Amino acid sequence: MVSTLIKIENLYHIYNQYKKNQIVALDNINLEIKKGEFVSIIGSNGSGKSTLARHLNCLLLPTSGNVWVDGINTKDKDKVWEIRQKVGMVFQNPDNQIIATTVEDDVAFGLENIGISRTMMQERVNWALQVVEMEEYKKCEPHLLSGGQKQRVAIAGVIAMHSAFLVLDEPTAMLDPRGRKEVVDIVKKLNREENITVIYITHLMEEAVESDKIVVLDKGKIALMGRPEEVFSKAETLKNLSLDVPQITELAIRLNKKGLDVSPYTLKVEEMVDQLCLFV
Repeated sequence: MVSTLIKIENLYHIYNQYKKNQIVALDNINLEIKKGEFVSIIGSNGSGKSTLARHLNCLLLPTSGNVWVDGINTKDKDKVWEIRQKVGMVFQNPDNQIIATTVEDDVAFGLENIGISRTMMQERVNWALQVVEMEEYKKCEPHLLSGGQKQRVAIAGVIAMHSAFLVLDEPTAMLDPRGRKEVVDIVKKLNREENITVIYITHLMEEAVESDKIVVLDKGKIALMGRPEEVFSKAETLKNLSLDVPQITELAIRLNKKGLDVSPYTLKVEEMVDQLCLFV
């Protein structure tokens, strides 16, 4: 049986808890994430996505309920750094994450802080840069890189720590289409080839289709959860939550309603092409 690595039980998070303007950001969240899964979390602005992400590596603690990471409760103050070594986070703006003057020094920064030996550090840095396909830029100054390249460096810094979990909070929000593709391709590679468990927060439905499971948040609650084809088949429900379905899925639904033998569960362009070629 595949083991549960992250377990969230009855999680509530209330901002301004003891003030009149309190906000219930997370409302009784229950969720399990298995080893090696790729889980996307989607929802409109203010749905609680980023708040949930920050609970996974102790940046926030539950108002009530529990979050377990690899068997460790995030409320255990003595285990905070152990959890943060297990759970690496990548945020929206890569410029806020990169602090060193060269790419390899930036990737090595976290390793230096935990006292890894120089030999081991160099091995991990080289490995991480190779995985994210940035090894040729190791001596480069980060400010000379594109946005997508900077995010790949940020990801390298996380996986160099041998993090078992990679939490990405809208990592492509500030990138152009090329940069977005670079980051998504690397995340898929890490998940499939390195077996890193990925929790991916996005507002782009075309990115969410790459996951094993999608969690839809609305006003702090889980509104939908399931495989991409299951979630995106509920187009009307998603629209009522101010969310879209992938454009190719919208097209497939419309063609199906017009009587064309196209699956309304189509998620990718390649799948649509394969189906349409049958009519030629």
